[in-house]
Order: sequence, then structure tokens, then C-alpha cells
Amino acid sequence: DLMIDINSILFDFDNTLVDTHKLILKADRYIFKSISLKYGVKISDLMSAYNIFREKYRINSPDHNRGYWLNKILNYVGLKVDDSDIQKYNDIFYDFLISKQKLVPYAKKFIIKLKEDGKKVAVVSSGDAIHGFKEKRIRSLGLDKYLDLIVVGKETYNISKDDPKLFISIAKQLNEDPNNIMMVGDDLEFDIKSAKMAGMKTVWITSNKENSDYADFTFENIKSMFNWYISMYKR
Repeated sequence: DLMIDINSILFDFDNTLVDTHKLILKADRYIFKSISLKYGVKISDLMSAYNIFREKYRINSPDHNRGYWLNKILNYVGLKVDDSDIQKYNDIFYDFLISKQKLVPYAKKFIIKLKEDGKKVAVVSSGDAIHGFKEKRIRSLGLDKYLDLIVVGKETYNISKDDPKLFISIAKQLNEDPNNIMMVGDDLEFDIKSAKMAGMKTVWITSNKENSDYADFTFENIKSMFNWYISMYKR
């Protein structure tokens, strides 16, 4: 069986263990409501501008400087806001992110099961715009007590997550052959392709029912992967 040869499982964080896209949308709406009340601008106008910037610049990720993009969006709707207010809303965004984030269904159960089965478990993620914030988010969910390693891209190894060298460094730190490691993530370029090029097995979490030569397995979510894992051991 495949999983017998797998000694370590690496999980991406954003949009794999936590539904960060939805969380960011909620955080931004929360901020826009506050801005609307203070400055008298319509929330619908703010959301229209937000959607334009989100599509064009992919700003639905916490590694983008929120204050910078918020200022751009507000300027787009003709609103000039003091730097102190921009900083305040930036702080509110990141406070919202850490206080409202939740693990996706079965994530904690899966990680605990893997540990019970003697597997090493790590979280591998890119950094957020604020240095150290990603690790803080991971630890705030209580995951660190189950993890053998937390890797935050350039903050840990000074290597970007889309570089296979990052995954080779992780294999060395775990004292494992890359062939005995499985990477689980939602981003084809940053999670799946780079881990595969480092010699690891890969699991792509995607709701689009797509396939890729770089992905050994594809699942819609962590719950479906957990069920597959359990069924492997029941045979």
C-alpha cells in the first residue's frame, strides 16, 4: 500500500487546513462596513472596487499588504483616508484573521490520526505580509502540539515555496527521503509542482475536479482525503 511507504505528511495551511479565501472576504467586508459608516460611502461601491482589484491583482491572500491595497481601493472610489486610519484598518484585518480562523472539517482529526499511526506531520506555508504572523496563526489553532515541524517559506529557510529546494531542505530536516514524504496542498504551482520536482508524493486539494501530472492524487477537500486514508487502512 502507498501509505506504508509514507513516513511524513506535509500540509499547506491557507485554503488547505483553513478556508482562508472565505475568511479574507469576511474580514474585508467587516472593514468596509466600518468605512461606510465613518465616511458615508456605499458598501456596494467599495465591494465593486474590491472585486476589480481582487480579480486583477489576486489580493485574496494574507501575504499581500492589506493597508496598501485598501488605500488603492479607497482612492479608486474617490476617498482619501489618513495613514493612521489605513493602519487601523490594516490591524483590524489581521486581528479578524487570527480570531475568526477555523480548521476545515476533519483537519485536526486527520492530523491526530496520522500521529497515532506514527507519521511525522508538518505544516508548510508561505509567509503573510507581517513577518511571523503565519506561524502565530498556525500556533493559535493549537496545531503546534501535533506537529514535528512548522515551515514558513522564506522565514524558515530563505527559500520561496515554489522552489523545490525548500522541500529538499524539509526532507533533510525531517531526516527522510523525499520519496517517503507526501505534500498536501491547494496550489498547483507552490504546493504540488515544487514538491513533486523534489521527489515527493503529492495530493492536490481542489474543488474544480481537475487533474495534473504533478498530482499523484486529487481530492475535493481534507475530509475526502481523510476518508480515503481510513479506507486504505481498513483493507
